[in-house]
This record gives sequence, C-alpha cells and structure tokens, in this order.
Amino acid sequence: MKPAEPPTVGPGEHEAFLASFLETSPEWEKYRTGDGDTTIASHESLTVRAEFDHEARHRTDAA
Repeated sequence: MKPAEPPTVGPGEHEAFLASFLETSPEWEKYRTGDGDTTIASHESLTVRAEFDHEARHRTDAA
C-alpha cells in the first residue's frame, strides 16, 4: 500500500491552506502571537506544534 501524499499548495495559497487545515483538524488549536505576524497551530497532545510566519516572502525565506 502506498503512503498518503502530504498536502501541498501553490504560491499565494498558504493562508487558505492553513485555514482549511485548522477547520478540518479539530485536534489542532490556533493561536496568534502578540505581534500578529505568526500563527501557532498546536496539537491537542501538546507534542507537536507548527509555526506559520505570515511575513515569509518565499519558500526559501529563512523566516
């Protein structure tokens, strides 16, 4: 059996992808940092966390 492919998005679709992921994944919670430039998605197990930088300009941006 072939493993499931991870979801991917094209340029400019990252905000919609994050919103869709959080809407369809109730085990994840969304938090915004005080500066408003970063969203933290925290898994209910508190062992996994994803950080989304809204100011990143390109996939090679180290931000």
